[in-house]
Amino acid sequence: MAIPVHLSLRRDEGRLVLNTRDATGAWAAERPHRVALSARAVTVVVRFTTGGVSVTLDGTEVLRAPPPDRAIAFLDCDGPSTCSTWCRRCPARARSSSIPA
Repeated sequence: MAIPVHLSLRRDEGRLVLNTRDATGAWAAERPHRVALSARAVTVVVRFTTGGVSVTLDGTEVLRAPPPDRAIAFLDCDGPSTCSTWCRRCPARARSSSIPA
């Protein structure tokens, strides 16, 4: 399975990194952003729209990027997380057991 977008919160490095693949499947350069990530829980919101990808941490937008070259068909999350809503109006929900209804 190809991964069109990868988001990594690197607490020990104090940064958030976004990476995307182009239509050929090649990874673009990582887009690192300095962020203060304490040991406490952080609310992360990732929005995919026709205008691009935006990421907010605790209500503050920390990055914007162009939209991926292909559709998002699956969502996955590693590490400890509590999710109130993974995906709204998302066709991937119907195809994935890892996205709660």
